[in-house]
Amino acid sequence: MSTVPARRPNGTGSPAITPATLLSPPAPDPSPPVPRWLQVDDAAAYMGGVSRKTVYAAVDAGMKVARLGDSGRRMLFSTAWIDEFLETRAMPRSVSGRPEAVTR
Repeated sequence: MSTVPARRPNGTGSPAITPATLLSPPAPDPSPPVPRWLQVDDAAAYMGGVSRKTVYAAVDAGMKVARLGDSGRRMLFSTAWIDEFLETRAMPRSVSGRPEAVTR
């Protein structure tokens, strides 16, 4: 059995869908898994490359954080908490594709 997907008769376009391609397992994701718990710099990168200041502002705005140590200065962020926070602040799109103004 060939592992190369069959091409359409004219040899152009995307590979044809065959029973073999439907049953084959998906290709492994080449990117390394994201750790479940992130420190401030990693959380900033996970949030799309924002600054540390923006992460602190998100905490002030209600994003969940685990504080560690005697003083509680060390912060850890769960990727699920970050996702939840960002999803609650996602702006709806209008028909034009531009973000709509959110009234609260």
